[in-house]
Amino acid sequence: MPEKIYKIKEVAEILKVSYKTVYNWIELGYLKAVKIEKTLRVPESALEEFLKENITVPFIDKLHPNKSEAIKKLLDILKQTANAN
Repeated sequence: MPEKIYKIKEVAEILKVSYKTVYNWIELGYLKAVKIEKTLRVPESALEEFLKENITVPFIDKLHPNKSEAIKKLLDILKQTANAN
């Protein structure tokens, strides 16, 4: 199955930040993106990597000793919330 690719607007909705914030993260190199037909898109693997490197939740290790599993669960929750709106 091919990897999911997000528009900047979709990433902003998932993470509950502005379009400009996501664009700035890409411009600064914090979030990896690819250019597809003159538009920037964010691969799901890049979004997961960004969350792994930048999320700071002090109790996450207590809830889920496996940080990568916790990030996947958090990403699923954020996607569900974005889709519900």
